Amino acid sequence: MQYTNSCINLIEDNIILNKDGDLKPNFPVLTQDMLESLWNELNQIIEDIRTSTLTIIE
Repeated sequence: MQYTNSCINLIEDNIILNKDGDLKPNFPVLTQDMLESLWNELNQIIEDIRTSTLTIIE
């Protein structure tokens, strides 16, 4: 298999893993459902922090 310079750079930077010619991302890959779930959880955490901060300020 022949790789482009960009691909080689990604492998050298450890962004892409080369396992015996099988290229895989070295970072989380989320499905749409996973992303929406994460977004909902983060929004709840942000809202909890906002509420707590307002209570402390008052």
